[in-house]
Amino acid sequence: MIKLKHILSWLIFTTIFFTPFAANAQDMDWQWGEEPIHSQGKDMPADGKLWGIAAVKDGIQITFRLEAKNDMSVGGWIGDIRAPEKFYVKFRLMNHDDHQVYFKVEGARAIGPDAQSGGWKDGPATASQQSMTFDFNWEKALKLKGKKSLIINYTEADNKNESIDIVIPLENYAAKLSEMEAAIRAVPGSRKFLLTDAEIRTMPINHLPVEISAPIIKELDEAAEFLGRDKHDLMKLSFEAIEDLIADQKQAKWKAARAAKKAEHQAIYDQTPNWRDLNVCPKSDVSECKNIGRLGYQEDSWFNMEYDYGKIIGVVWRPEGSIIHIYGGSLDYGVEPEIVRAKSGQYYYALEDDQGNVELQSIKSIQLR
Repeated sequence: MIKLKHILSWLIFTTIFFTPFAANAQDMDWQWGEEPIHSQGKDMPADGKLWGIAAVKDGIQITFRLEAKNDMSVGGWIGDIRAPEKFYVKFRLMNHDDHQVYFKVEGARAIGPDAQSGGWKDGPATASQQSMTFDFNWEKALKLKGKKSLIINYTEADNKNESIDIVIPLENYAAKLSEMEAAIRAVPGSRKFLLTDAEIRTMPINHLPVEISAPIIKELDEAAEFLGRDKHDLMKLSFEAIEDLIADQKQAKWKAARAAKKAEHQAIYDQTPNWRDLNVCPKSDVSECKNIGRLGYQEDSWFNMEYDYGKIIGVVWRPEGSIIHIYGGSLDYGVEPEIVRAKSGQYYYALEDDQGNVELQSIKSIQLR
């Protein structure tokens, strides 16, 4: 199935080198900063750069940062929480009407000497500062703008039965984030780190940074073949527009296939003879003709009930192998109509129900009243 994927997680994180903005973890309102990354060691030239916006409350520091190589070819966003002890956190956002909503982050993992397989080691802490990182992106950074506060539900790892809410005001967050955004945008090649999912999905593909558009070229080839369109023409459209075209094409093909299958079913139904025209009555040597006008039914002893087939309107002779009934199929469930044929030549009652439908039932299986 052809489906263009969302391209938001293609970036590769560099190794994490970050000096906390808040020395000694004193309370601090939102601030932003930037610093070089020396992935080969402090004595080597910087090969990357970090931009981060951070706040500290009650000894807990939260940071959202972008790390990238100097040429901006590789990098990505990440979130970071730092505290004096091993901990777990959940996030909520508070609107200005004091209504709270859950702020979901994924990929949380502990890092540092007391971390193990993304969690915490058992036993006492060996470091004075503990850190946990989580997946982050520009879209999440923008989501905090216009909110009243960020609430960190904080639980010590050694005391999971108690938690506290640390409320960090967001009054100056938007202004500081805008300052940091301007600094990032000043670096050539940084635009790809500052696009939201909505922008990526609705922007023409040939207007996107090549790092985002390049990975979907194979899918674009498949889409072009499926739609019967030139790939270069599709590049002028957005992911969303192409997905809509694919959905429309699939819908059209589904409707065409459904119409064809419906015609096939109807061709089978059209084989049903007109039982009224085949009525042999009155015929003196067919004793069942005297039952015309009576009601035919069957008793179901298992469920202690009767099934009424309707009024007998005639008697029909059906030779061996001829059609006596066609059970309807279902287009929705892919069930084909079933043709029932006579196993031997015999007479059948033609019965008409209250809706005027006529069907055959063996004279041997019908009870009369």
